[in-house]
Amino acid sequence: MKKAIPTKGVDLFEARQQALEHQAKEWDIKSWGKFNGFEVFTWLNPSREKLIATLDSMPFPIFWVSTEDVFYDQCSEHQNVFPNVKNVFIVPTHRSVEGFFGETQPIASFFEVFHKAELLQHKGIVVVTAKGTEGDRMLRDFTSSLNPTLKQ
Repeated sequence: MKKAIPTKGVDLFEARQQALEHQAKEWDIKSWGKFNGFEVFTWLNPSREKLIATLDSMPFPIFWVSTEDVFYDQCSEHQNVFPNVKNVFIVPTHRSVEGFFGETQPIASFFEVFHKAELLQHKGIVVVTAKGTEGDRMLRDFTSSLNPTLKQ
């Protein structure tokens, strides 16, 4: 009787599949349901193309809350126009976008966006983007402040 010995190619393929599944689970856009009448989404490490397509495809007014580094990455190569984005709120990181994009408003934290007058007058979608380890921590803090019982 012949024993089947797994080859390294199969092991590498399975490891790669698991890594891709983990990446998709951790890095895809996540819906958190409604909060204060807004659909809330978070996105860690969004790719430029996917974020642009997502912002273009959402049907309701979007309030985009982003760290400076993600916003800079999205706008550094081209001047982007997002017709569905009503306001852009920037949480400072290490890079300054001041004067780079005239319609941004600085805020101290992601959660502060729900205290802005612009959101009190409208309903729509809040999209929060960040990247890296610090961005992951900021997003976790944000989602836990939305509702302590939300799944992380």
